[in-house]
Parts: sequence; C-alpha cells; structure tokens
Amino acid sequence: MKLVRNILLFVLLSNIACKKPYDVPAINVNYGYLVVEGNIEMGINKITTIHLSRTQTLKDTSISTPELGAIVQIESNTGSVYSLAEISDGTYTSNALQLNNSLEYHIKIVTSNADQYISAFVKGKQAPEIDSVTWKQDLDLNIYVHSHDPNNNTHYYKWEFDETAQYHAPIESGLGVKNGLIFNRDSTTQVYNCWTTYHSNTITIASTTALSADVISYQQIQKIFQNDPKIVLKYSINVRQYAISQEAYHYWQILQKSTQQTGSIFDPQPAQVSGNVSCVNHPEKVVIGFVGAGTYTEKRIFISNSQLTNWSNSLPYNECSLVIIPQDPNNYLIFNYTDTSFSPLYFVSGGGIAVYKTYCLDCTRQGGSSFKPVFWK
Repeated sequence: MKLVRNILLFVLLSNIACKKPYDVPAINVNYGYLVVEGNIEMGINKITTIHLSRTQTLKDTSISTPELGAIVQIESNTGSVYSLAEISDGTYTSNALQLNNSLEYHIKIVTSNADQYISAFVKGKQAPEIDSVTWKQDLDLNIYVHSHDPNNNTHYYKWEFDETAQYHAPIESGLGVKNGLIFNRDSTTQVYNCWTTYHSNTITIASTTALSADVISYQQIQKIFQNDPKIVLKYSINVRQYAISQEAYHYWQILQKSTQQTGSIFDPQPAQVSGNVSCVNHPEKVVIGFVGAGTYTEKRIFISNSQLTNWSNSLPYNECSLVIIPQDPNNYLIFNYTDTSFSPLYFVSGGGIAVYKTYCLDCTRQGGSSFKPVFWK
C-alpha cells in the first residue's frame, strides 16, 4: 500500500510539474463584429430605437463597446427615409413616427469607417393584446404572461420587460445641505424613497405552431429569487409583447440557446448566428442582429413586499453611526462638519446637530433616483 501511495504521489506531482498554461489564441482575437439591436416600431407616434455596438474579445471584462458616430436611417420600400439621432453612446432614436403598416421597412447604417449595412425589408406584424401578467411564489417568485390571438395569425411571440423597484434609506432625514447651508427637504428634494429600473437582458420567445390554438399560457417571463432586494418594498414589471416572423423566431431561438447561461448576446457563440443584417461593401463581414418591424402591446403589474411570504423587507447597510457636532455660533444653518461623508439628521435640543453617514440618509447613494416614476401607484 505504501508503494502504491508513493507511485500515485509521483504521478500526481509529475502531472503538476508538466502542466503549462495554454493561452487559447481565439480568446485574444477581437473580431469587432457589429451588433444591431432594435425593432422598427409601427403605430401612431412611435419612436424606434436602434442600439449599435461591437463585440469584444472573450477575455475582456466589458461585453461590448458602443458604435459611435454612425448614420442610421429607416427606409420604406417606397423610398421614404427617416433619420435617427445618436442620443447616447451607440443608441440611436427616431422622432415620433407614424409608419404605414402596409409597407415594408428596413434599417440602413453607415458606420464611422464608411462601412454600409442594411437589414432585409420586413413588413410590420401586429401584436395581440396581453391577456394578463400573473405571478406565483413558492420560495422564489415566478412571473408569467398569458395571451392569445383570436385571429390565429401570430404564432411566434417575443417578450421584453422593464422592472422598477422601490426602496428607501434606513433613516429618514428632513434636512439637507446645499452650498454649506442646511435646508428643510420637501417632496421635491426628499432622498428617503428611491426607485431604480432594470431592463431585461434575457431572450424570451415562444411558438404556438404545435398547438391547436394560438394561445400562450403561463409563459415564464421572469424569476426573482427569494429575498432579492428588488422587492424590499414594492416592485413593478412592465411586459412588452411582440409578434415576430418565423425567420426572426429561428434567429432568436439560436441566440437563446447560445446565451442561456447569462442571457448576453456577447457570450461565446457555439454556432454561427445569421440574422437579417448584412454589410453591403464587405459581404464577408459577420453582423449580429435581426431587425423586425411591428407593434407591441404591454401590461404592467405591481407586487408589494407585504404580499410575499418570508421575504426580507430591508436592504443590507453598514452600521449607521450617530455623531453630535456643535452648531456654528454665528449661524446654526451653516454645516461646517469637515467629514463630508456625513449629513445632518436633526438639530439637538440645547445646541448642536446630529449627523449620520450620508448613505444611511440618502437612498440615491444606492444608485437609484429619488424622483417618483409617473406610472407609480
């Protein structure tokens, strides 16, 4: 037994000694494929948004880089042209348009290096109404969408969503500081309640072609794990439903299978993804993206923490320490505490100001906004 152990130890050490790191060449190659994301929005006063970016190497920490300074246009098969403006890095939007649902449209792109890209002409598809968005909690929270097309014309569906979460700071203060002076906060300057919004980064599609009716039932849209701080107070999800073509469905199906681990279209691709966008002057260049056209329908629901079972109702914070400082003898409204990581909480009877760490008093320090969304209720 001792000899066997010695042989095994020798083999193990030999294997360790012979191992050398191998740097796979492919992970260092930056192909810089253009990625085109967006949908040509049909209907009255609809805004089309197109996101342009470039893929990175597999070992880069960022998933993509925005494509800046491109010329992006919508063109109809009758020759009408509508320009999109770059409102932020790699994001291009149109004015409010009323595109004719009986015409075909495509996207034309000229990048800053003069490459020209076009998507295939597509005709707009009318999305059916969402019947309902429901949820069910076991330990985690599962959110579902239900829909149907009474005309039996849709068959291929795609969903996106926005989530908005309300949370608050652990301590509410009615005082603030501006230009070194203490002021009383009101509803327009409060920093106790905050809201933050998340955009879907997963691919959710379904087909009813194998069913006897064009009906979607209990299609899972989102799964929120137990005690996720998204629902520490109140949560809302707005689901958008698209009717897509068979070609678009097959594209998103391949992409879904390729990215199901993290839901990012910039992950390593096990198979070539062929969309409907091509490079005119360099046909050999790979382009990732499928630009469709049509309307969407949407439905929003709200879920409160009190509706859930055994769900945490507080965010994790470090200790919120109280410090008493003397007030300025000449003007009690002057805040001259040298540690700028503190903010005032209340005036102390007999003189002085109670201060706390600002992150304990200001919910925006957690990344959200203190302005209540217009749809919030």
